[in-house]
Amino acid sequence: LARRICVVPGDDLLSSFRKGNRCLKVWDEPLDLGVVEHHGVGLVAKKAVAQILVVSGDNLRWDVHDIGCGTGLAGVRFRPVANRLDGIDLSASMLEKAAQRRIYDRLEQGEILTRLPQMEQRYDLLVAADVLIYFGDLSVVFRAMSTVLRDAALAVFSVEKGETAGYRLRSTGRYQHHPDYVREVARRQGFEILSCQEKAIRRQDNRPVVCTLFVMRRPSNARP
Repeated sequence: LARRICVVPGDDLLSSFRKGNRCLKVWDEPLDLGVVEHHGVGLVAKKAVAQILVVSGDNLRWDVHDIGCGTGLAGVRFRPVANRLDGIDLSASMLEKAAQRRIYDRLEQGEILTRLPQMEQRYDLLVAADVLIYFGDLSVVFRAMSTVLRDAALAVFSVEKGETAGYRLRSTGRYQHHPDYVREVARRQGFEILSCQEKAIRRQDNRPVVCTLFVMRRPSNARP
């Protein structure tokens, strides 16, 4: 699946969203049925939308790129606030499922570190829900993200919270990142951290896995 165009739904969800489902109320208003409400990605996306609305006010029409979009669990949360919603993922089978949701304007199979710098489209918001847990060094990720963000654009992403400095690979195959490491790498790449919150999103070995959700902004004078 190199590239696929999907039908965009009408404005019914957006109209409902504008009538009252703003800020923290988005936590209580499901936009998709079934697994989304009980999946780690869905939980991260719910909180991400809430945080984005807090830091950006009434701007409800972004050009959004859902990187590592998977089957679209995060996309269903961001479609109501998106003027354009694109997605990229490595897995063709996941992209097929995402296409069935009919929420994306464009879906593309590819690897984000190599593909993002090649894109001509620029975005107001990048979403990476439960994606950066598969990367250790975040400096290369932030650098790639910066290439497709407009001036003063936002990026929202989650990492598994680490208790030791820097980052480490867990036995699960996922990385943990200490919040101070994320802040420092973001600063070095020219980003400004706007918010940082924690939430338990799943259980592993009968223990809660805590994620840290960040919203950061690319300053107007930043250049990749």
